[in-house]
Amino acid sequence: MSTITKLNRIVSQQLPKAKTSTTVTSLLKPNNNRLFVARYASSISPRQEEEVTFTRKPLGPPANYKYDDEKPKTATPATAAVIKTPEIPANIQALIHQDYNVFDEDAQTMISKIKSIQAAMEFGHARDTFYAHLVGTFGLLGAWGQPEVVRRAGLLHTAYSGDLFQFYIFKGEDEDDRNKVRDIIGEKSEALAWLFGTVNRGRLCGFGDVVNRSMERALPLETPTVIEHRLKGTHEMSVQDTANILMVTIADYLDQMVDMNAWRDHHQIESPDVLYPGDGKPAVALYWITTVAQTIAPHLEVVPKIFNNCTEVITYENELKARDLYWKVIVHEATLDVKEQISLLEESIALNPFVGEPHIMLAQLYHRQGDFELAAQEAAQALEKMYVLATAWDKRRSFECWVGFTRVVLMRSQRAAQGLEQFPMDKSIPPSAQGRPLIHINDMLNEMKP
Repeated sequence: MSTITKLNRIVSQQLPKAKTSTTVTSLLKPNNNRLFVARYASSISPRQEEEVTFTRKPLGPPANYKYDDEKPKTATPATAAVIKTPEIPANIQALIHQDYNVFDEDAQTMISKIKSIQAAMEFGHARDTFYAHLVGTFGLLGAWGQPEVVRRAGLLHTAYSGDLFQFYIFKGEDEDDRNKVRDIIGEKSEALAWLFGTVNRGRLCGFGDVVNRSMERALPLETPTVIEHRLKGTHEMSVQDTANILMVTIADYLDQMVDMNAWRDHHQIESPDVLYPGDGKPAVALYWITTVAQTIAPHLEVVPKIFNNCTEVITYENELKARDLYWKVIVHEATLDVKEQISLLEESIALNPFVGEPHIMLAQLYHRQGDFELAAQEAAQALEKMYVLATAWDKRRSFECWVGFTRVVLMRSQRAAQGLEQFPMDKSIPPSAQGRPLIHINDMLNEMKP
């Protein structure tokens, strides 16, 4: 008997009052228990069929519960203290709230000027608008504590185009245009952004060869480097400028790190052979980013905490395998049993210890199984790693969304481990129109504090 036949047989048993047109095909539609149907598809046997259910338990008590003066129950430190809630660092708080003036007192003024540039607001970049990418790069550099000249250069890093990026807003050979950029980010940062957009960056520390995998490690940065310059012919790059430009390059790429990139894979291809935006899979790039970070670290004014203070490197093979194991769980969740999903995610984490999203998946799986302490542990680890990287690795959701979601998973797991309702429900006020108890978001946020 085929899986679909089995599932339709279950549907007829579990939903006897349903119309005859209620089949697995209709149940596989979004928001109609799709995952529940698919999850059982790989493990159904005739003896188990009568045990399968297609209903999801709603959050909270039944619709006919009586509200009273009961205020939300607060989790006690007992179990929660074992799995501590990581404190949101001030730089991450600023990033989430888009309070960029925390990083630079003139941030909002500079950003508002860029926002008035039509080309920045309307051009579709890699995974978002050009404007969003520029601000995202600036935010990353700010969150990593980079000095003014570096973070401001990041704000307009490809305004003059790039060595691979063919598009520009300002002409690098036009002094009037350069003055416009100076007016936004200042003279020193403009000079660095001008170099970023006019030199052959791939020659710096040989990182282009690392990207292409003709070399495994970036070359040591010890002396000035003479490289190609599209306006001057050649330019001698100082050690400091090289380190700073490569720091901006790392932030630039991490902000747009998706396997399918609009400008690279579509705009600059005469006849694109892939459909944008693809499946949203993370790109494989940490193998070159980590070795470049390690090489430039001794020459940075501030060494960011990423990759264990820029001391650790991941190989291409490990990163690729880790990404693919993670993605297998994402794509094939419906057909993999929980044990296999956990095994794949654990191996992915062992191969690539720098990203938080695999931990988020593990937290959800453990929560689903009722192993709340393990769920809390994984959620806490996810937050710690995301707070260091300061950007999402899996760009299907924003960094802010991943952090917000994970904090909720952690709170729910901590409460459930103590035998409490998973949310601090306020039963002192009437429930929703469908009888669901209400939850004040501020009560949740207060519980999420360390």
